Amino acid sequence: ANGKVVTGLRRLGKRLVWALEDDLFVVIHLMIAGRFRWLDTGAKIPGKVGLAAFDFDNGSLILTEAGSQRRASLYLVRGENALAEHDPGGLEVMTATPQQFAEALTRENHTLKRALTDPHLLSGIGNAYSDEILHAAKMSPMLLTGKLTPEQIEDFQFAVRTSLDTLLRGWWRERGAKLSYVGRREAGIGARNEVVRLTYPDGFAVEYESAARDALPAKVSYKRK
Repeated sequence: ANGKVVTGLRRLGKRLVWALEDDLFVVIHLMIAGRFRWLDTGAKIPGKVGLAAFDFDNGSLILTEAGSQRRASLYLVRGENALAEHDPGGLEVMTATPQQFAEALTRENHTLKRALTDPHLLSGIGNAYSDEILHAAKMSPMLLTGKLTPEQIEDFQFAVRTSLDTLLRGWWRERGAKLSYVGRREAGIGARNEVVRLTYPDGFAVEYESAARDALPAKVSYKRK
């Protein structure tokens, strides 16, 4: 891949994918302790934690991983078929229909915790965000997916999407969501908030409020269809 131009970026589950010239792809899985550092061009790879360096004209991106065990991975593959072999196949929860979500969640009878962290069922969540989602849903991690009612599944999907929204803002553009200005809203005596709304194709919406006086974030609310 030496000298190849990066032509695109994408996500494949929890993996980062760089598209290069000549149908090449760099596939990186950071796991828990993997990190990127942006340093000056030609910077040395740190001795103990450094794994790789990617040199660009304006700097070097250093891949590091702390700890004694090396779990992060780096692959170079050619072609979409080879890239697809790195896809665990889990459902993209931010754009899934209620039916698709229910089918994926109940395909096997697991605990909610295991279902959230299984990349073959639900894509891109993993252990890092599962506890936050379960807390938002007010559901036990030991609850079995096979015993969920349709109402519980609907509430759980809502909790998944609202939790991930705070982490994936900006990703909405690729998923057909529309950003619109709502206007100003009363926010107490003599105070108003500016409100914008992000609406996904299925009607799921997120409203962001910021103080009209100083533009500081004030409130986020989620609305079902």
